[in-house]
Amino acid sequence: MAIKRFPFHKRILFKLLFPVVVVGVICSTLLVRVLSSPLEDFLVRQFDANLAQTADMGLQVCQDSLSYLLDLRLEGNAEMNQAMQMEAMNRITSISDKFPHIHLMILKPGEGIQACSLGMPEGDLKSSPIYDQTDGVAGFSLMGKTVRASSHFFPFWDWHIVSFVFEQDYYSPVRMAHKIVYLSAACVFITILGTLLLAFHLLIKKPLNQLIEATDGVAEGRFQKLDTINEQEFGLLMLSFNEMVDSLEREKAEVSSLIRQLKESEALFRSQFEFGNIGIAITSVQDGWVKVNARLCEILGYSEQELQEVNWPELTHPEDLPAEMEPFNRMIAGELDNYELEKRVYHKNGELLFVHLSASCFRNPDQSVRFIIVSLLNITERKRAIESQVRNANFIRALLNAVPTPVFYKDKGGRYQGCNRAFCDFMGVSVEQIMGKRVNELWPSDQADMYHRKDLELIENPIHQVYEFEVIDKDGQMRPVIFAKDVFRDESGDVAGIIGAFSDITRLKAAENAHKETSRILRLVLDSIPVRVFWKDRDCVYQGANLAFARDAGLDSTDLLVGKTDFDLAFESQAEKFRGDDQAVMASGEDKLFYEEPQDRPDGATNWLLTSKVPMRDENQNVIGVLGAYQDITDRKKAEEEIRNLRNYLSNIINSMPSVLIGVDTDGRITQWNNEAHALTGISLVSAMGKRLEHVFPRLSKQMTLVRDAIESKQVRYSPRQVRQVDRFEGYEDVTIYPLTANGVEGAVIRVDDVTEKARLEEMMVQSEKMLSVGGLAAGMAHEINNPLAGMIQNANVMRSRLENLDMKANLRVAEEIGIPMDKIRAFMEKRSIFNMVAAINESGQRVADIVDNMLSFARKSEAVVSSHHPGELLDLVLELASTDYDLKKQYDFKAIKIIKEYEKDLPMIPCEGSKIQQVLLNILRNGAFAMQEQGTWDGAPPCFILRLFVETPGNMLRIEIEDNGPGMDKKIQQRIFEPFFTTKLPGTGTGLGLSVSYFIIKENHAGTMDVLSAPGKGSTFIIRLPLQKGQDNNETG
Repeated sequence: MAIKRFPFHKRILFKLLFPVVVVGVICSTLLVRVLSSPLEDFLVRQFDANLAQTADMGLQVCQDSLSYLLDLRLEGNAEMNQAMQMEAMNRITSISDKFPHIHLMILKPGEGIQACSLGMPEGDLKSSPIYDQTDGVAGFSLMGKTVRASSHFFPFWDWHIVSFVFEQDYYSPVRMAHKIVYLSAACVFITILGTLLLAFHLLIKKPLNQLIEATDGVAEGRFQKLDTINEQEFGLLMLSFNEMVDSLEREKAEVSSLIRQLKESEALFRSQFEFGNIGIAITSVQDGWVKVNARLCEILGYSEQELQEVNWPELTHPEDLPAEMEPFNRMIAGELDNYELEKRVYHKNGELLFVHLSASCFRNPDQSVRFIIVSLLNITERKRAIESQVRNANFIRALLNAVPTPVFYKDKGGRYQGCNRAFCDFMGVSVEQIMGKRVNELWPSDQADMYHRKDLELIENPIHQVYEFEVIDKDGQMRPVIFAKDVFRDESGDVAGIIGAFSDITRLKAAENAHKETSRILRLVLDSIPVRVFWKDRDCVYQGANLAFARDAGLDSTDLLVGKTDFDLAFESQAEKFRGDDQAVMASGEDKLFYEEPQDRPDGATNWLLTSKVPMRDENQNVIGVLGAYQDITDRKKAEEEIRNLRNYLSNIINSMPSVLIGVDTDGRITQWNNEAHALTGISLVSAMGKRLEHVFPRLSKQMTLVRDAIESKQVRYSPRQVRQVDRFEGYEDVTIYPLTANGVEGAVIRVDDVTEKARLEEMMVQSEKMLSVGGLAAGMAHEINNPLAGMIQNANVMRSRLENLDMKANLRVAEEIGIPMDKIRAFMEKRSIFNMVAAINESGQRVADIVDNMLSFARKSEAVVSSHHPGELLDLVLELASTDYDLKKQYDFKAIKIIKEYEKDLPMIPCEGSKIQQVLLNILRNGAFAMQEQGTWDGAPPCFILRLFVETPGNMLRIEIEDNGPGMDKKIQQRIFEPFFTTKLPGTGTGLGLSVSYFIIKENHAGTMDVLSAPGKGSTFIIRLPLQKGQDNNETG
């Protein structure tokens, strides 16, 4: 089709367009000829006019210049004439700027070109035909090119003003005009040709193509109508074609419908045959099995090939075969078209099946049987279901009769259709008596009418119905019952009737009344007990509580509490915590018992609660909520707080006591342990609690017998002055045991007091009394010594006076009596040093008197009078006492000790008690001398004291330093050197009170300081600092 169609279009197009093209070309050529000739003439005339105009304009410039010269009468002025010529040249050559392609020049015969708008072109033009032309347009050659020119002559300057154009520029517009004409003609021709082509396409080619495509579509079975363009030839042709298409479409639709129906019928039959639930077999009287489907094979248990070996009567139960043959023969004879029956057939495995058989004939045109079509439906399950339904009906009837609850059933009109034995026994009727009757027909009463109305309500609104009512039993007694009714439906789902049952709740009512009474009593109990009780569901919503809890929540009734949460009550600030506890108990399923928590009260106060919560469970042990109870322990908490404060107070008192307090039980285990016990043993209360006394305080283990005795006898036991060893020094402590007898508590409190200081003070007091006695004795002895000493000194002075005074009358008289002259006697005494001896006796006596006087002043009780003393004199006096002390000389010779004095000059007087300061200094010197004697420095380096006295300017203090070269002291001894009763001497040689008393005198009596600097093997230096002014406070140490 395409090969024939395309040349056909070409031929039509060629036949239509060829004459058009020829005519168009001829017309266009003629049009160009006609239009270009006058256009060319017009352009030539226009160019010639422009040439003449430019020449005229040049001439006018010259004439203007001449007029100017004439007006000024300067036409004979050569310079002015030349200037005007130059200006005229410039103006003339600039005229060409206004006319494209036109140029101007000035020629002068014999001289050639004077000026030109092109510059000075080649060729001088001194002679040219242009000189002979005075007007009009002429041609000549310039620069090798032909030009067309117009000339005017200006005689005043002998100038030829020439306007010219090159010939190629002269004909350029003409050629451009020719192009425009030809182009316009081509455009017109192309426009006409395009219009013709468009008309051909729309009016001929497009309809023709549509018609050809539609024709091809019809050949291919596609029917498509054409859009008619007009009522001319192509339009009419299209209308005829459309009518043909309509007819063909109708016939095609009918054929397609028939084919579709046939295919659907075939597909339906094939689907039913192959996949239906019914077994189908196509048989022939002569050939037997022709075709069977899979369902038939499945029902009988044979494959299609196996069925070919089995005939139909063999599959049928012998008892059912006669009943089937009769209709079969009638159908073959043409008396019946088909028949149906139920029969029994055998499965391949021997099982007997119930089937529903349907048979029909497919006959030939002569009405002979061609095929027999048999359909077989397995109804074995249905048969068994029917049998089962019968059994079930019998079972249900027996079951209903066995149920002790009265049961009845009615149709939807409310008429009884049956009942069970319990109903008959309760109501005193039989099944036959009630069948088909309404309740108000059997028991006319207002109650019966009410029963019937309830039945009708259930029929109209089939919702399970449960309600309480009363019925009259067989004895005429009115009995409370609970009805339960519902509808039953038929096969189509419509309400067919009602079935109901009722229970005699006479006993239940009695139990309910009893339960109400019990609940009332329980509510009374709950509202009376001092415990708050509440219960919530799984969502922590209150379901109930007692009245006390409701009041705590700010409500007057428990009914107002139901449905609320903790966030709705007075204690909403604790609601989140309460809810968390509830959810934890329900989630874990475990009790949370006896824990304390706060709860806000409606008045703004806060109560303390002792709360317990347990999960609530249903009969299946599923948690359905939480049950809580609490006691208000606010008063108890306050009491506990007071007890706790009191206990803390007592504990602070016990821990603040300087005594060790230890509580023990009857087994000797620690129950109380104060801070002093911790400090003494280094064992904390936590570590000591519960341990045995002998394990944490070993030195008290020997007191356990005394502890048990105190507990048994309920008497206080006392063990004083128990010696304890601290480092290498002894201490003393009193142990007192107090039995615990209150509130049935058995045990004891052990109090340990450190009495070392007390014992030492007592010893100090004894020693002080002894020293006072010794001092009194020394004073008495000194007094007794003073009497003979005074006589001795007096007699010695008398002897010396008598012996030395030779002029004494008594001496002269005695000398004369014995006959020895006084000069001889004097010479004898001088020779025998009698005078020196008497002086020595006098001096020694005086010295003894001074010593006795110093000892008396040292031992005499002073009145603690502070007076001014010179420190150097005090120290010298002490040195004198130390050198004559008996105890010192008994051990060593103090005079053998080297004394170095380093006293500052001009020392001020100091306010002090002289005797007390002497006592301090003497004690230090005695101890230092003893220590150096013990070291044995007598044979080595001589013992030495360095005594320093100077004033400390910053503190305004007198500093006394006593340095020895003895054995020195270690750090431990230095730390305890000033403690009472601390001594490093052997027993019997020291009391340990000297330095402690000295420290007390300096520190307390004189507001000074006393320190020691020492190191083993380096000697010791005691430093005493005394204020220079009375009442001066000193807080520094030296």
